[in-house]
Amino acid sequence: MSAATQAAELTARLVRRAALDGSTALRASVLATALRGYGIADPVPGLELAEETGRVVTLPNEGLVALPEVAQAEQTVAAEVLRLLGTAEPQLSLVIHSGGEAPPGATMVADAHRLHLSETAELLRATVPGHPLMLVGDPDELQPDGPGRPFADLVASGLVPASVQPFRGSERPHIAHLLSSVRAGRLLPVPRDQREVVLVPAADAAQTLTRVRQLVTSSIPKSLSVPSSDTLVLTVRAGGSLGVEALRSAVTEAGVDAEVMSVAAAAGRRARAVVLVLAAEAAGSLSRALLVSALSIVGEHMSIVYQVGPALAEAVQRRPHRPRLTRLPALLRAAGGSLG
Repeated sequence: MSAATQAAELTARLVRRAALDGSTALRASVLATALRGYGIADPVPGLELAEETGRVVTLPNEGLVALPEVAQAEQTVAAEVLRLLGTAEPQLSLVIHSGGEAPPGATMVADAHRLHLSETAELLRATVPGHPLMLVGDPDELQPDGPGRPFADLVASGLVPASVQPFRGSERPHIAHLLSSVRAGRLLPVPRDQREVVLVPAADAAQTLTRVRQLVTSSIPKSLSVPSSDTLVLTVRAGGSLGVEALRSAVTEAGVDAEVMSVAAAAGRRARAVVLVLAAEAAGSLSRALLVSALSIVGEHMSIVYQVGPALAEAVQRRPHRPRLTRLPALLRAAGGSLG
C-alpha cells in the first residue's frame, strides 16, 4: 500500500469517526494535526486522493472536510428551509418543547430534536404549499444519533417562525423541580423525605446489577404500587458491563418484564417509573441533555443508580450536549439575507 493510499484511508476514517460522534464536518486543521499524530507530515496527498475516490469532500471556503453524503444532506436541508420560508405564508414552523393540535392541513412531527439530517431533508422536500410542516422538539434533550442537529440549528438560526410551549414532564413536584433545575444547568440536592426521586449509590457493576434487580422486583412494585410492566430501565450505552444487554439479562434473570433500553432509544416514551443507571464507565458520555431526556420520560418515580460521583453534577453544569460541529447554522446565516 502506497503512502498516499494509506493516508487517504486514514483521512476518510477520521472524518467518518467525527460523523459518528455527531459532527457534520471536521476542521482541516484538526485533521492535519490528527494525521501528524499518525506520522503523516503532509496531509495534502492523502486528502486529495480521498476526495478523488469520493470518500470525502473538501470545503475550502469553510476550512472543513466532510463525508459527501453528509455535506449534501446538510446543504439540502438549508436549501429546503429557504424554499419553505420564501413563500407569502411560511410553510415551516417550529414548536419548542411540546405541541398541541396541528392546524388543518399541516403535518406535525413530534420529537423533531431526534431527527437526523436525511430524515429532516426528506420531510422538508415532501412539504408543499398549503400543507405546512410543523416540527415539535426540545433542543434541551438528546440530539440525534449520527451527524448533525438540524432542529437545534433551526431554532438557533432565528429564521424559522417558532413558538415556545411548556416543556413536557411529570406533574409530581419533586420530579418537575429537578427537571427545571437541570434544564437551568443546576443539579440540586434531592430532599430525603420524598419518594419521587431516589438516589441509589453503588460501588461497582455487580452491586449496581443487584440494586437494579431489587428496585424492579421489590422496591418499586411494593412501595410505590408500580408494576414492572410500567417500569423502564434506562442506561447510557448499549454495550459495556452496565449497558443495555447486561441490564436486560439481569432483569430477565430476576423474572420480571421491565423494559430496558438506552436513554437515546427511549426518546418520546413515557413510563410511570424509571430506573436510570449511570455507570462509571459511561461518565464521559454524561451530559445535561441526557438527564433532561431521562427525566422527561418519568411519570411518578425515578431511581438513579449511580457510580459516577461528582461527574453527573459537572456534566449538568458544564456540558449541555456532547460537542459536535455542524455547518447548517453558517449555511442558513449566509442565505438569510435572501429572505428579507
